[in-house]
Amino acid sequence: MNPRLTPVIHTLFSKYEHCSQLFDFKGIARLFASKLIVAGPAGIVFHNNNFITRWRLDKSMKTLYGEAGLSSLYMQSISEEVISDQYSLVRVSWAVKFSKTLDQSLVFNISYIVRKKKRNAEIILFIAHEDEKKILEGYGLIK
Repeated sequence: MNPRLTPVIHTLFSKYEHCSQLFDFKGIARLFASKLIVAGPAGIVFHNNNFITRWRLDKSMKTLYGEAGLSSLYMQSISEEVISDQYSLVRVSWAVKFSKTLDQSLVFNISYIVRKKKRNAEIILFIAHEDEKKILEGYGLIK
């Protein structure tokens, strides 16, 4: 365990990374709160995290990353800044490899606001720092 992470954050992001490695995007969506804000270079979207949302996320991510030839995804780094007893800002750099980029990893940075509960935690805000789709297009991984 990363000694700089609180136990619930360590558990949450261990599950997140495990689901990512299995390309289980429904599993990832289960780690999000029932109400979720997603932000990035393209703007801000508010989601109700329900069965339909999880199904759409799974389908769209598998389509996008399947076309790009995703081969591995893992946390390159993670840090936590405790905001209060209930909330933390977690910054993750994800290293992503694709069959067409061979050994070169692309790095995507994401910040999360996480609500910590007594026994677990949930992601309430997801901020993508880069436009992943444009980067994948730039590398010729998707059209």
